[in-house]
Amino acid sequence: MRILLQAIVFFVLFLLYVRYQEHRAMFVPSRVIAANPDSIGLKFEDLTIPTEDSVALNAWLIKAEG
Repeated sequence: MRILLQAIVFFVLFLLYVRYQEHRAMFVPSRVIAANPDSIGLKFEDLTIPTEDSVALNAWLIKAEG
């Protein structure tokens, strides 16, 4: 019975720890673009790709040299 109680306490503490650390494991990108391919000398096209569900995807098209 004592081992079961210890296991339950450990499990609850583990869940609390995971919940506390959850924000560190999640990546939330910034909406500000810090650099673009031009800042490292690459030529690019800024594209907007429409989707079927009316969402606009922004992309950079970098063509290969040669």
